[in-house]
Amino acid sequence: MPTISDRHDRFYNAVLAVNQMMVTVRDEHVLYRELCRVLVEDGGLVLVWVGRVDQASLQVKPICNFGAGGEFLNDVLISVDQEIPQGRGPTGVAWREGRPKVVNRYREEPAMLPWRDVAQRYGWRSSAAFPVFRQGKIEHILGLYHQEEDAFDDEVIRLVSALTQTVSFALENLDHESLRQDMEIQLRQVAQVYEFSSQPMLVLDESGRILSANHAYETMSGYPLDELAGRHPPVFDETFQFVLHARSGGLLANQNSWQGRVWGRRRNGDSFPQWMVINVVPKTEASAASFVATVTDMTDRMRFEDTIWRQANLDLLTGLPNRFLFHTRLTEEMVRARNHQDIFPLVLFIDIDQFKQVNEFMGHHTGDCLLMEIAGRIRGCAGERTLAARLGGDEFAVMFSAMSEAEQHKMAHSIGECLVKGLREPYELAGSERSLYMTTSVGIAMYPRDAGSTETLLQKAEQAMYAAKAAGRNQMVFYTRGMQEQAIERLNLLQDLRNALAEQQLFLEYQPIIRLKDGHLVKAEALLRWRNPRRGLVSPGEFIPLAEESGAIIAMGDWVFRTSADWVKQTLQRLGDEFQVSINMSPVQFRDPNVSVANWLQYLQAMGLESQHVVVEITEGLLMDASEEVSRKLLDFRNAGVQVALDDFGTGYSTLSYLRRFDIDYLKIDRVFVSSMTHNSSDAALVEAIVAMAHKLGLKVIAEGVETDIQHEMLRQIGCDYGQGFWYSRPLDEARFQQLSGRFPLQEDAA
Repeated sequence: MPTISDRHDRFYNAVLAVNQMMVTVRDEHVLYRELCRVLVEDGGLVLVWVGRVDQASLQVKPICNFGAGGEFLNDVLISVDQEIPQGRGPTGVAWREGRPKVVNRYREEPAMLPWRDVAQRYGWRSSAAFPVFRQGKIEHILGLYHQEEDAFDDEVIRLVSALTQTVSFALENLDHESLRQDMEIQLRQVAQVYEFSSQPMLVLDESGRILSANHAYETMSGYPLDELAGRHPPVFDETFQFVLHARSGGLLANQNSWQGRVWGRRRNGDSFPQWMVINVVPKTEASAASFVATVTDMTDRMRFEDTIWRQANLDLLTGLPNRFLFHTRLTEEMVRARNHQDIFPLVLFIDIDQFKQVNEFMGHHTGDCLLMEIAGRIRGCAGERTLAARLGGDEFAVMFSAMSEAEQHKMAHSIGECLVKGLREPYELAGSERSLYMTTSVGIAMYPRDAGSTETLLQKAEQAMYAAKAAGRNQMVFYTRGMQEQAIERLNLLQDLRNALAEQQLFLEYQPIIRLKDGHLVKAEALLRWRNPRRGLVSPGEFIPLAEESGAIIAMGDWVFRTSADWVKQTLQRLGDEFQVSINMSPVQFRDPNVSVANWLQYLQAMGLESQHVVVEITEGLLMDASEEVSRKLLDFRNAGVQVALDDFGTGYSTLSYLRRFDIDYLKIDRVFVSSMTHNSSDAALVEAIVAMAHKLGLKVIAEGVETDIQHEMLRQIGCDYGQGFWYSRPLDEARFQQLSGRFPLQEDAA
């Protein structure tokens, strides 16, 4: 399946192809026809069409299309009248509001209902409409259809918007060219008419000296006619004089016209770009040969072209080269390296650790300010001989070409260490109440040791970056061959995971939780397991992070909740109404607005279960970074009577303020402290202090990782409420759990 980067690259290539095509096209219909074709064939779209609005009926009439489904345009109604359903689609919105309108989930969007059958037939999943302006008014609508959902992201919208601006400019150029030709005909018929033209014009003699200039030229240049007459046009280019020397072998000696860009000079000394078209007026019996020159001030156009170039090649936030330009320059260096033995490119792939949390909890404005500061530090580390770029989001890259392998290794270490050290220095941002501390993970890949192509070199550097993250972040890592195998296995595992739920590869095990004072079995923790057909049982520590990263944890978490609820309803009949099941919830589930606590509560009600039969387990980090969405869900659980347990207590950053702010019912002491309490008096004291503190706050305590009778007895004596661990039981499937007694035999029972 093509990646977002692949789709962006195809759009970039299509935009470049269209821009190149516009240079030569002189016909509006041909321009649109080729635009549609290139966007479909090079840009990866299914259908592209251009329509014009009939002002009387407000219907959109197609004038050009290319791709699958173009025939439907003549059979269906598309309107810009918002009073009818056919006028509320992207085309109508784009026309009325003068802006792009995107539908990234075609089949789910109510406004697309009139055309949903057509979309199903041709495989459209995303649609977009872009207005095309001409002389400040909307002239046409450009319609785009893609076979993938979410195809029109911000980058694609920006690219297509820039493309429509270029099309508008091309249309206006066609208008200007037509006007220029008409005016030249008029000049031959009535010489005086040109004086009133808005197009700056000159009449030159055979030596290139000015015979006359119209008012528009005087206004543009700042020179009055009496200063212009008898002199050469005020331009800087010496070659321009050669163009006019027709009799001495200049460019007009063997042709009747010439056009090109020259730098003009205004009367105040300022230089400006201008496009000059010179036509030869042949000698007649009544007059000597002369030249008619039309001049266009290119200042605004060059600014526009520069803007288009910057939008296509530079990151608008940081000013660094973007992924497209970085890829282009790296490709050029790789070609040079293959042709010369003394060029050794290297790439450093940079990812800011946990940057997403800045946007989530401090706002995107703070995130943008931070990115700009980071970009400046990366520039400082990169130096003059390198190319630093922002690839997107919080990902950056640096490219450098060394003259030897020794220099390559030296510069890789130097730049990498500078990045790791420099980016972890505190950030003092305007408007921020405190300093920000960030770290970075840097992956390094070198040519030719690691890769021989642009894509592969970038891929290896990114793999090394992920290895740096896996190793604990805040460091740089050089690519090794083993990373490729790990990356492939990780990708395969991720693909397998997407089908795990549908193919019933997931199952639950339940680990008993014992009440320490009397040994009664009163709780169990539901633990998610995955039996992969290819690898067998996969460790939760390996597949849970993948599920969270891919978003699969949302569906999995819902399945765990419902399956656990079904199980606990059966278990209550045997172990009594006091029994509870604990369910782990990922921070991803809490932060996703589509995960509804209300749906779960309704399911419990439908099952005839009370809310106290379910306990939700969360991590300390969730409380530390609790957003409004997280706080709302915790409040919903509290209001519904669902108890909450804080897992792995003592290993993170929890403070009393968090315990007071949120309604926590249970603290689960991490197994690290339990395992060491029998031989480490400090850890034993810490466990006792946690129990005492929790009881003072009205909380119950569950000790995890109980593996010996000594640990059990120490926990019972200090008043710990519950125990969980292998000494009582390993996690069990449903059948084996049902064989357990309702009470665990304690030492005093044996006595």
